[in-house]
Amino acid sequence: MKTNPLDIRDAAPGDLDALIALYEGAFLPSERKPSAVIRAMASNGAYRVRIARVDGAFAGFAILFRFPGGGLALLEYMAVEPGHRARGVGQALFHDATGAVAADETLIVEVEADTQPCPEQAERIRRKGFYRRLGCLEVEGLGYRVPLPGDPPPMNLLVRRPARGALDRATLSDWLARLYRDGYHTPADDPRLVAMLAALPEHTRLV
Repeated sequence: MKTNPLDIRDAAPGDLDALIALYEGAFLPSERKPSAVIRAMASNGAYRVRIARVDGAFAGFAILFRFPGGGLALLEYMAVEPGHRARGVGQALFHDATGAVAADETLIVEVEADTQPCPEQAERIRRKGFYRRLGCLEVEGLGYRVPLPGDPPPMNLLVRRPARGALDRATLSDWLARLYRDGYHTPADDPRLVAMLAALPEHTRLV
């Protein structure tokens, strides 16, 4: 019987070593949570940890977090092994993740800002373009800071949302507060969150 060359399924304990190795190689140390935390996500019902295999070989993973109370989901991390990139694995993982998001939920994706010249700029432009082609839009003008130690680079928020109009300040404030509180277990008085909330206009475009 012919096997499916691309298989996406829940991560099993035996997949986690390969997942962590890719995770540690694909993301800057300042953008990573401790690897032990990533391992624990696989057995935490709030997270959906999925892996892709191509012809039986580990090819990538995606971690989705759905927020308490509904309405919001975060593509926490997604990465593809270098030898399997540009072959549809990332797109398949993304569609698998969005398939688990409710029709009325907004999916948030955190990506490195791509406007400042740096050695990684071309890769950052490529990554943002990947998500844009899959229907994500950028929250315009938001200087998003990830609340992790080690001074992560400036980030942008991309969203895939049922309604694609402008965001009012209350909606965006709620998203940011929930990201910090539920996604990163960071207090509401964190200076990075306070500064972002204070700078929000009444309306923000998705572009």
